[in-house]
Amino acid sequence: MDQEKDEKAALADEDVESGIGEESSRRFAFLKRKGVLFRLLIVILVLIGVYLGLRYVGVFGRSSETAPVAGVPDTESGSAFKPQPQGAESAETGTQEVRTPSKPEVEGVRFMRALIHSLRYELDERRFGWRPNSFFFGKLHLTDNVNNIQLGVLETVRVVGLVLKEKISRFGDSDAFDPRIEHALNLLMISAKQFWFPAADDQYRDALKQLELYERDLEKGVVHFYPRSDNFEALVFSCKELLGNCHYNLIKQVEVDGSPVSTFSADDYFYYAQGVALAMSQILDATLQDFTEEVTLIKGTKLLSQVVNALNVAAALDPWIVLNGDLNGFIANHRANMAVPMGEALFKLNNILRYGGGGGG
Repeated sequence: MDQEKDEKAALADEDVESGIGEESSRRFAFLKRKGVLFRLLIVILVLIGVYLGLRYVGVFGRSSETAPVAGVPDTESGSAFKPQPQGAESAETGTQEVRTPSKPEVEGVRFMRALIHSLRYELDERRFGWRPNSFFFGKLHLTDNVNNIQLGVLETVRVVGLVLKEKISRFGDSDAFDPRIEHALNLLMISAKQFWFPAADDQYRDALKQLELYERDLEKGVVHFYPRSDNFEALVFSCKELLGNCHYNLIKQVEVDGSPVSTFSADDYFYYAQGVALAMSQILDATLQDFTEEVTLIKGTKLLSQVVNALNVAAALDPWIVLNGDLNGFIANHRANMAVPMGEALFKLNNILRYGGGGGG
């Protein structure tokens, strides 16, 4: 009997110890899970901090600084996009300039200032300056988004500069090229990624100095700016061609070699198009002022205003990260989002060339 009691007591003790052990195990497992969740939370917070830091310098999306966006002329809009009010601040690229009454400027001065300032901003006012040829931001591809914005701005200045050299600054085909514009254009053609001997950004600054010399002489009446209808047509045609290139890259599904467009390429196409929109919106906004008679003659003021507005919309797009989802899928396709305002600008520039203002509605 005593032996049976001892065995039962031993079993009872084992059960108690087992219960205590199970309870301890449950507590330990809970604490372990809690510790894992806590560490996971720390990791998430660190990743968010890293993301915000990289976004600040322009790795994801644009940096927190603002870039210029042209003001929208005060005209009735038939655009699919709501005009941005003058003086309003857009998402990131955008403090608009509020126009104040001032004495009339010499024809061409606004145009030259817009052309110069669009690139000057990227060289001297944007944080960290010119990036495509920078060792850290260019060679190591740390901020390829801003890099592509700057490449888009540069290409727009090149295209418009060529029209300025061959058409707008000359009375006719028998006139010589203005030596300063010709020299500036040669300097602008240097590769944007050239690091040294000579550095691309130094050459571009020298190019802008040459354009500023032309602008000063324009104000003095020493040289001339010819806002004729044929020159306006050449300018619109060149802008249309550049927008067509951007729009194609924004909507295509495969590359030249037949491979699908990757997320990394989609990112590049998005920000390059945005750089084009940034510069072109400023230049075409100035065109409305300096080619007033020619634009009015073809009743194209409303259409060109809508082009500037659409480009402003494209310039203000600011996704956290550019996604390249399927058009019918759950994930966004930011290339397609950018293609909409760029496509409207392209369509209406084409209408200006084909019908004047009559086809714009």
